[in-house]
Amino acid sequence: KQLSSLSLPDCNLSNSGATLLSSALASPLASSLTLLNLENNSLTHQGATALGPSLRLLSQLTCLDLSSNDIGELGLETLFPPSLSSLRLNHVHSADGLPLFGEHLCALSALKRLDLGSSPILPEFLAKFAPNTALASLDLSGWSVQQPKLTETLADIFERSSSVSRLCLKNSGLRADDVRGLETVLRNSTEALTDLDLGGNLLGKGGAAKLTAILKSCRRLATFDLSQNKIGVNGAASLGPVLPHLSALSQLQIGGNDLGHKGLDKLAVALSRCRYLGHLDLSLNRLRDQGASRLAEVLQECRVLQNLGLSANEIGPEGMQQLGEGLAEREREVG
Repeated sequence: KQLSSLSLPDCNLSNSGATLLSSALASPLASSLTLLNLENNSLTHQGATALGPSLRLLSQLTCLDLSSNDIGELGLETLFPPSLSSLRLNHVHSADGLPLFGEHLCALSALKRLDLGSSPILPEFLAKFAPNTALASLDLSGWSVQQPKLTETLADIFERSSSVSRLCLKNSGLRADDVRGLETVLRNSTEALTDLDLGGNLLGKGGAAKLTAILKSCRRLATFDLSQNKIGVNGAASLGPVLPHLSALSQLQIGGNDLGHKGLDKLAVALSRCRYLGHLDLSLNRLRDQGASRLAEVLQECRVLQNLGLSANEIGPEGMQQLGEGLAEREREVG
């Protein structure tokens, strides 16, 4: 049988290994390959150049991961088969900002997923990317939202790719004052958006309040990550009334937000109305027995909840007992 998937992350292939791999990829055994993962293999542009001819022969290759390598502009120029629908280039090292990166992407008319987390690509170079309606997922985690022209570039991409359903801006230094720029970026995509990741930023209570205008328009949002943003009790009070508007919400991550039992209380009624909520992460929120008691009441209403994250809280035996009783009561009602 022919290979359909080949994963070689963290194998220290280096350029010499890439040359040998190129020969293997040219064999009939690899002709049906659809996924190739070469993450973190010490590849430079020389290794990429060696791989290029073989990759372009893989007419069924749709997913390529070259994250955490140092392939540079010369390497990128040789690598992309036009069949790609998913391209991951997180933590790709380059000193020149990859000035022709956008032009290379233009040849990928089938591209649906593009991951560029913590990569050194400058916004003005990404602006050359003329996406078609196929683009559905964009990961820019680790990019600084304070970079000049980034907001304008993203707004242009989203305007021309109205089908984008996932945006990741994790660990991007997003502050309350940056939410207006985010609203500009998403103004043409809120109806399509199903996954929004804003974890690990600096939004605070003010940012949570400003986000409500965006969230009210995201009727199809199914996955929302607001973890590690220190929104506190006041931020939870702003977020609470909006959650019931997210009728498709199935995953909510709000760990690391200093909620305490008062913050949880601000969200409790809203959470109980999220009828499709299957995953809820409340880790690292200073929840104690009082918060566990309130959560036990919420659990009885969250009939489809399957995954509950409560790590790094301060819930004691009494609180755990109340949680157990709440879950048991839910099982009786559902059963």
